[in-house]
Amino acid sequence: MAVVIGNKTQINQAPSANFYQFNHNQNTGSDGLLVFSVVMANTVSITNATYGGVTMTQVFIKNFGGLSQTTKLFVFENPSTGGNTLRVNFTGNQFNPVSFYALSCTGAEAGGNTINLQGTS
Repeated sequence: MAVVIGNKTQINQAPSANFYQFNHNQNTGSDGLLVFSVVMANTVSITNATYGGVTMTQVFIKNFGGLSQTTKLFVFENPSTGGNTLRVNFTGNQFNPVSFYALSCTGAEAGGNTINLQGTS
């Protein structure tokens, strides 16, 4: 089965709180996959991300020390379809702008390695 790219949600927002949440619509189909990225200043850390109240799996982290930014990537295999709340929790209030990007796919068998690039660049 071919991977089908579905709905996309992109938000750039300064949460001014210890979390941020928004609605995202997951497409209907077999082998659903939700991919979610967060790019933000590393003034606070991301504790977790949830979709429809279920914790997503973090598969990538990279700290960019020279830019004072961090990037995290999360996935969720076979998430609930339709509109659900995607929520990101931080270790403290995040007053800097954050880039959120959610991408829904179907026909995507997930699985594999987790990448952790904790070093700075």
